[in-house]
Amino acid sequence: FHPQVQQFAGGKWKCEADVEFVLLNKATNYSSKRHFTWDDGKPIRGMNGTHYFSDLTNSKYGYINNNKIILEFRVNDISVEGIDPTPILDLSKFSSPIELNNVTLLIGEQSLCVSKDYLAVHSPVFAAMFFGKFVENGK
Repeated sequence: FHPQVQQFAGGKWKCEADVEFVLLNKATNYSSKRHFTWDDGKPIRGMNGTHYFSDLTNSKYGYINNNKIILEFRVNDISVEGIDPTPILDLSKFSSPIELNNVTLLIGEQSLCVSKDYLAVHSPVFAAMFFGKFVENGK
């Protein structure tokens, strides 16, 4: 998880948030929580962690439920200053089935058509899931 910031030209900015990553499990959920403060004086850093795809797909760990693995990112914005509230991209196009989208993510009851390449460029987790040397990577 690595956030991106679109700041006003030459202005100072600051964002403070609580972020929780949850990997849902039949028995016990794995959760990692962190408080972040980002500003124009610090490099932007995200939540780093390693979860091996082989562990996620191993039935003994209980992460597969109805042939699905569920990840949640819970973001609670505490304060935002000096950041352009206009979205960087048109989010409605992100979920539209276009020719560049080549995988469908199921989020609850909602289907989200996305590009594996785009997700992999922005996330080492998706890069490993989609292009790693796993038997499951072509599915």
